[in-house]
Amino acid sequence: MAKPAADVPALTIRQPWLAAILAGDKTVENRSWPTKHRGPVVLHAARALARDGQTDPHVRAVLARPGAPALTTGALVATASITDCHRDTGCCRPWGLPGLWHWHLDDVQALPDPIPVAGRLGLWRLDPGQHALLHRHQAAASPPSRTTDPQPRPWLCSREPAALVRYFGRRTSLRSDSNCSRDPVAPAPRERRPPGLGPGNHRAVR
Repeated sequence: MAKPAADVPALTIRQPWLAAILAGDKTVENRSWPTKHRGPVVLHAARALARDGQTDPHVRAVLARPGAPALTTGALVATASITDCHRDTGCCRPWGLPGLWHWHLDDVQALPDPIPVAGRLGLWRLDPGQHALLHRHQAAASPPSRTTDPQPRPWLCSREPAALVRYFGRRTSLRSDSNCSRDPVAPAPRERRPPGLGPGNHRAVR
């Protein structure tokens, strides 16, 4: 996340509404109050379930799909970004509810494992220990960085494909390298003329 860990707030959402957000279907969180916060936020699953969510047909359709998110409760489950907040104007259907404020969530990324934490009301802050756990979980989910070979390889020259054919035993793609330190292919042997054939003798050899 772009902001320092201490500045990233958390938002508690009840299941199964949060599962619909993790599935990518629900991009709006409904609240009775607005927020001026824009940017990263940690999504926390409340311990209690939302009864209205359990009977909502759109949520039930999400949960019926193969690979639907689990209904984890009482834990940090994802990170996201709040990109907008506006009062309902009859928009954002079917997830935006009438008469409420619509918080738009983007870039939702599930954590590799839930982090058990007690939630709070409103936008709240994690303590240092919870931030440390969150950072370790995010680091474990990040792919390892790809290292490059620092050693120059002069035989990787686009003008001499035969060198790689001999090296690998097959043809492969070549990178262009104009700073080759040596010619990887030995020069072709000079033509040997039969005795008696000098430069001025044009007699054919059979």
